[in-house]
Amino acid sequence: MSFKSFTKKLLTKSITGLGAISFFVIPSSTKASELNMPVCPASGSANATIQYIGLQQNGFCTLSPEKYELTIYEMGLCTSHPITGTTGSLIYDKSSCTSTMSSSSGITVDLAGGNALASLPAGERPPSNSYSYAYILISNNFNLKGSYTLQNGTTYYSKPMVDEWGAYGAADSSLSASQEHGELLDDLGFGGSWSGEMSAQTMSGGGKVSAILLQEDGLTKATARGNVKRLLGAFETNSGSPVVITDLSTGLEVSLVVTDTGYSMSLNDAGNNIGSFGSAPFKPVFTVF
Repeated sequence: MSFKSFTKKLLTKSITGLGAISFFVIPSSTKASELNMPVCPASGSANATIQYIGLQQNGFCTLSPEKYELTIYEMGLCTSHPITGTTGSLIYDKSSCTSTMSSSSGITVDLAGGNALASLPAGERPPSNSYSYAYILISNNFNLKGSYTLQNGTTYYSKPMVDEWGAYGAADSSLSASQEHGELLDDLGFGGSWSGEMSAQTMSGGGKVSAILLQEDGLTKATARGNVKRLLGAFETNSGSPVVITDLSTGLEVSLVVTDTGYSMSLNDAGNNIGSFGSAPFKPVFTVF
């Protein structure tokens, strides 16, 4: 699948010491210029019309998902950027990072609904320092679902569909409930050629996100769509707003907000109907205590 929009909300809470920190972006079939994604009008509101979404939002907007399931392998804090190099030759370098959660088999979680996740295994306590970067290593497979209601009362529900790019969520107004659909992220390219990397992109509301597609070992950069198994997302906080750990810090709460941002909706090619649903970027909030 080509750059399919993705993101979601993740809420994690440490139970033993410094638990987990993370941020991530996941793609969808959108253009780079659309990364500053507008929020859809409230479901059923006066602006929830095909015309408004088409003219005012270029046929693409974000909303809250009903399900956003993914598998997390590792998360951590960094004093310098964990993705280095120049565009076209980016590499994963976590030499300045401390892992705050790690699982070789992965922990599968549902990030939707605003609920706290089950406790994740804790890693090292990050040394007292100011951390302007965070990373998350996850599987490149996702399970999603959602719906949207227009001003006229018509509700579109997600259902699984497959096209030449792979699995995605089709929008169907004949259903009575949302159905789960998969997404496989194996291409971060914006054009016709495959790419295993996404250079830093400024997110709406501040901060930047970068990403690299990795092989199954979670370290080696993927060289083609067929050997992509992991996604490494790196987040840079707003300038002057690092996560500060002191000797008095006893824990870290990380909230990756997916409300209004973790799911995306697109009009069809004709622009006269809702055509598809997909993932979209989530936003992190860090609280040290």
